[in-house]
Amino acid sequence: MFRRTAASLLLLGLAAFASSSDEYVCDETLSRGARSPCVQEVQRAVGVEADGIFGPDTEAAVVAFQGRQGLVPDGIVSRQTWAAIRATSAARLLQRGIDDTSAEACPTGEISPCTCNEYLEGVEVDCTRARTSAEISLALESADWPSSRLWRFWMEGNTGVKELPEWIFGDLSFEQIIVRDSALERIDPMAILPFKSELVNISVHHSRLKSFHFDIIPEFPRLKRLWLYGNSLSSVPAIHSKSLDILCLSTNNIKRVEQDGWATPNVTEFNIGYNPLSELPLRVIKSMEKLEEFFCSGCSLGPTLSSGLLEFRSKAFKWVVLWSNGISRLEPRAIKGLTADSEVILAENNIATLDEAIFRPLLEVMSLGEGFLGLKSNPIRCDCNLAWLAFAPQLLSNIHEAKCTDGRDLTDPGLLKFLKKCRNDTLTCPERPRCPTGLAGLRCIEAEYACFCDEGTLNTYFACPRASQVCCVSSDAQIPPCRGCVEANGCEALPGIHRGHFTILSCRDGRRRPDRIEETFNNTECFRGGKYQIGTKVKYSCDKYYFLRGLLVRTCGKNQEWTEPAPFCEPGCGSKREVPKSVKRPIHTMRGKVAPIGEWPWQVAIYDKDEEVIDCGGALIREQWVLTAAHCVVNYDPYFQARDANDFLVYLGKHYRNDSRDDGLVQKCKVAQVFPHPRNRHQIFQADIALLKLEEPAKLTEGVQLVCLPTQEYLSQHNVDHGRKGWVAGWGLDGSNSPSRVLRNVELQVQSAPICSRYTEDVTRQSSNLVDTLFCAGQLGENHTSRTLYYSVAPRILEYETVCKGDSGSGMVFPIFPYLERGPWIIEGVLSHIYHNESQNCSDLLPGQFGVFTKVHRPDRIEETFNNTECFRGGKYQIGTKVKYSCDKYYFLRGLLVRTCGKNQEWTEPAPFCEPGCGSKREVPKSVTRPIHTMRGKEAPIGEWPWQVAIYVKDEELINCGGALIREQWVLTAAHCVVNYDPFFQARDPNDFLVYLGKHYQNDSRDDGLVQKCKVAQVFPHPRNRQQRFQSDIALLKLEEPAKLTEGVQLVCLPTQEYLSQHNVDHERKGRVAGWGLDGSNSPSRVLRNVELQVQSALTCSRYTKDVTRQSPNLVDTLFCAGQLGENHTSRTLYYSVAPRILGGFEERQFKVNRLGDYEANAGKNLTGNVPHAER
Repeated sequence: MFRRTAASLLLLGLAAFASSSDEYVCDETLSRGARSPCVQEVQRAVGVEADGIFGPDTEAAVVAFQGRQGLVPDGIVSRQTWAAIRATSAARLLQRGIDDTSAEACPTGEISPCTCNEYLEGVEVDCTRARTSAEISLALESADWPSSRLWRFWMEGNTGVKELPEWIFGDLSFEQIIVRDSALERIDPMAILPFKSELVNISVHHSRLKSFHFDIIPEFPRLKRLWLYGNSLSSVPAIHSKSLDILCLSTNNIKRVEQDGWATPNVTEFNIGYNPLSELPLRVIKSMEKLEEFFCSGCSLGPTLSSGLLEFRSKAFKWVVLWSNGISRLEPRAIKGLTADSEVILAENNIATLDEAIFRPLLEVMSLGEGFLGLKSNPIRCDCNLAWLAFAPQLLSNIHEAKCTDGRDLTDPGLLKFLKKCRNDTLTCPERPRCPTGLAGLRCIEAEYACFCDEGTLNTYFACPRASQVCCVSSDAQIPPCRGCVEANGCEALPGIHRGHFTILSCRDGRRRPDRIEETFNNTECFRGGKYQIGTKVKYSCDKYYFLRGLLVRTCGKNQEWTEPAPFCEPGCGSKREVPKSVKRPIHTMRGKVAPIGEWPWQVAIYDKDEEVIDCGGALIREQWVLTAAHCVVNYDPYFQARDANDFLVYLGKHYRNDSRDDGLVQKCKVAQVFPHPRNRHQIFQADIALLKLEEPAKLTEGVQLVCLPTQEYLSQHNVDHGRKGWVAGWGLDGSNSPSRVLRNVELQVQSAPICSRYTEDVTRQSSNLVDTLFCAGQLGENHTSRTLYYSVAPRILEYETVCKGDSGSGMVFPIFPYLERGPWIIEGVLSHIYHNESQNCSDLLPGQFGVFTKVHRPDRIEETFNNTECFRGGKYQIGTKVKYSCDKYYFLRGLLVRTCGKNQEWTEPAPFCEPGCGSKREVPKSVTRPIHTMRGKEAPIGEWPWQVAIYVKDEELINCGGALIREQWVLTAAHCVVNYDPFFQARDPNDFLVYLGKHYQNDSRDDGLVQKCKVAQVFPHPRNRQQRFQSDIALLKLEEPAKLTEGVQLVCLPTQEYLSQHNVDHERKGRVAGWGLDGSNSPSRVLRNVELQVQSALTCSRYTKDVTRQSPNLVDTLFCAGQLGENHTSRTLYYSVAPRILGGFEERQFKVNRLGDYEANAGKNLTGNVPHAER
């Protein structure tokens, strides 16, 4: 799409850069970090490799270009820089065409199977489609070339050519040889030596290169870049090159690197990572005098990085990257030669403590410039050993992405306060003798625990190694007890929460106002004697991409127990990455749609090491679990057997098939175990589904997310109904029958079993066995033709697109809310197969050959086993025991379904718990006639709104207001229903009210067995309702006893995603309200009625209110109004006293309360914003 070709360079001129109606012109501002085809255009113009990634090399080249053009050298490609690029490039083309009639150009005839393309830099020969090296040689030799000096030879995704033999290029010469994702095993020296004076770049990525003639490198005087990434090299001899700038040998099988004899004085970048090295080439590194960037991730350098191990000599040294080396400790001066701008990346290691003697010297150097220390994903213990950092904020700012094991950042204010106290509260003195650890029960402990360590005593005569420690003596020693040590009452210390943290709200009831939360952790005022004081409240929160399951706030009760089970953080699912509106989404082409980067963040690429190709797709459903098709990971011949987990690699967050184009969001994961469906052994196509367990959990990021699994059978049944539409993504074959270079997606329509069977038999003459575990999808076009997306298979027939080879295992996903493109998204099927004839290519597939998917929601797969007596012996479960949890009716499990007793005698993962479902309406039989709409609205069928609450006022002896059951013990209603304003603002006595649940008739005598009558324990009006009666007209009622969820009593969902709430209250959106308010005769309704209302914009609401009532409404952002504008702009709404407004989440089957107010209740429930972020 971004290539420019022409028959003659003389015809291009300046007009080649003018805007045209059929060609996209790059004009957006670009800077470091950008990734797009427009970056490639810049790179070609400034003379660096056009990989589409705006990195440091591109930035430096842009700065140099801007300096030559008299522009501000800021490295940012703005409008002025674009103009200069186009002007100079056009002038270069014109001059080349005028001065040199033999300038680089393509021959006039075909050179099949190769192609010739003309770029600004010169002529590229692309032989991707060649089947043998002989075809390449013949094609190039037979063509009439205007010039033998060409720019680049290109071959990507080729599986036929295994060798570049001698003289394969004939008389042609190239500046660059680039081979990617190929079967290439060998390059003969005489293939490239004939043009040794021209060659600048040799790049062989992800191929099968077993050896390379490093001995010929000195023959290439201009060679700048040798990039042999992802091959099968096993050793590297000494290399001699005065010109070489970049040397990449990463991800091979290199065990030995010759240490002596190297002569590469101008190498600035050296990458030797992810190789099974027997020893690190230290002398090689020291010999590289100009080395600026060193990469050795996955080199197994741990557990200790010894003193003087790495030494760099360049005064401009920038980066040392040591990811995933198992490093737990650094010795002093382990890394020498760092500058003020050096960046040291130690991510994903095992560093647990930051010793001042080791890290202070590093950070002091970095604090003088732009350098930093990267410590992402290390298990750092945030104890008093970090106290030195709390007193050195200038050094702390040079540590990036470091977090404690409990999830807190090192800059957390509460942590810093704690660390400073470590040093300020010291009880030791350097002049005193050391505490004789181990003798007579004496040992050093941190001072903050002085009063409860072993319930012992302090011996202030002895000193400890650290200023934060004191000497503790066991209680049986003959030493008088210390005065401050008394037995403490309260709740036990809280463990950390995985993927989150908690903060202390207050120490005792009334100590602090809840709206003034002080961000502290284990505040010493609340935490005494090893226990939290009674009345202490703590608030939980989760890391980004995780959501809290359980109560937001817990309290230390008078019984010295914490209220409710401990919550935990569960990963979110089904949320797509937000693609900026400025990014132009690709158009629908014959190959389907190219998915915008990050569009499907749960999409998985399964790489088969044996075949060296992305063979299947999949979906990330848990941080450590991938869902795919069984046939992708199973051998059926000679017998059924799951393949070895080491046969596969799993890529997450991937977009380009070519690994060299991966950005920082891509994660490459090893597979630990393969679990095909048990019945796949006998029913290959009926049970074509499998799970892969990854060795390490995925890290959720902007580009890597989970897809939601179906949990409600009725929703899954609806999604796979005939005519429903979903999406599939993958890297399958395209219209040329070649693997797609980028991730593509397609929208498919579910077809009923009869239609699928009929078309399959008509087209393929095969009988489809579409059992109830399968469904098929495609799009029927006009005259019963199909327009499905072979998507990975963009077929040559423009009107027909579908899925094909290479797409297997990819999930078919559906939006839970069809009107919201952003999701959340749910996976309902895994692509299994497509019926076709043996001779058919993907481009030859015909309408009626639909994709067949295995259903994901299969309740019949679950085996009910639990607490088997064979597993439980001697009061303990045996190691290896697996238990599965389930919940009562109307409740859903939060957490892992299955836990295992591990070898460490600990259960895997936190214990799950059962959370009540919400938003599900009672199923009303179709035989029940629903009432028609009358002047009194609609009478609601019994059980239609099972969360509806009737609030009965005892003094007035009537149902005065409505409400909604949002938790088993909590009701949401309007503040004015439960508050007195005269003579002053005061919440009414809870004994004034009764709450009815599951009620339909106003008359109690007609109540059925589903109705529950509840007493009210506490009333919590919104605090601001005192001054802003109508702007904060919301309240909570706490019931004395939790409601019992039944067919007629259910909870309504609270909104948790702000964008969804904002969408629900957009102008003209429709929702429903129910209640027992006055009817058309101005009398209280005898039955529960409901009405559908339409949201009106603030402007419409204000105008009509003023016209009708002569009042000016103050519709602030905490409010919205709703009603139906009839003919002549009259409104026919139903007025219900405070009944909650419900907006349909899924065709009236799942409902949410929307915009009911914002406040925090002392009882531990928190509703913030306009309840778009209702936290539990």
